[in-house]
Order: sequence, then structure tokens, then C-alpha cells
Amino acid sequence: MALNPHRPVKPQGLSKVAALKWTVVVAQLDPEILTKADSMALEILCETFSRWHEAVAMRRAKGLTHTNSQGVVIAPWVAAETTAAAAYFAQAAKFGLTPDDRGEFDVRPEGAAPVDPALDTLTAERDRAKEGRGPQAAGDY
Repeated sequence: MALNPHRPVKPQGLSKVAALKWTVVVAQLDPEILTKADSMALEILCETFSRWHEAVAMRRAKGLTHTNSQGVVIAPWVAAETTAAAAYFAQAAKFGLTPDDRGEFDVRPEGAAPVDPALDTLTAERDRAKEGRGPQAAGDY
């Protein structure tokens, strides 16, 4: 398979953790689909992961609570961890990097037989439900 000549190049200035995450993510994504147009989204994804990683390290080192002029409160790094995790998963979904979101992609070659007919049936039911055409609510999936 020939590599896409327009594949994104790792930006200069990424944090150490983000640079490592970039390498891992780009290696996992299809080189035929990934282009330079994805560079900013990938950079944001990787830097968001880095922020989450840093917040986790702070929580592990300093705990869940913090004392300030108001008394004992939830530590700001806990909120940063939660916010970064939510942002990361929202961004990762755009690239199909979570198990649930990979289910949204049909990666079989056109005309290929189903790998598992039961799975195809469940996928079709889920899609109908999301469109409001099925017997089950979209939240059931």
C-alpha cells in the first residue's frame, strides 16, 4: 500500500506526552485516509491527552481535594482531568479511536460478505433506532 503523500507531519512544539501520543495515533490510523487536513485535529487530540495525563499525575501526587480560603474543596486538577478526558473521547471519536465509534464504520470491502450476520443485524437495528425508525430507543445502544 502506497503511503499518502499528504500525510500529516508531527508539529514542532508538542509536549513530550503529546508527541508520543501523536506517534501512536498516526500509526493506528489508515494511511490512505489520514491527510494534512487532519493535522490540527490530531494536534488537539494529542495535546488534550497530554493535559489529561498531567492532571492524572497531579491527582495521584496531591489527591482529590485541596484546601483554599473556602476550606476543603475538590482540587482544580480533578476538574481538569475530567474535562480533558471528556474532550479527548469526543475528539477520539472523530477518528474512530474508541470501541463504540469503530462500530460506526463499515470497514469491509464493498460487496464483502458479513463477518457475522448477527452483528450486521444488530448494527442495522441500532442505525434504525438512531433514525427513529426502529422499535428501540437510540439510548439502548
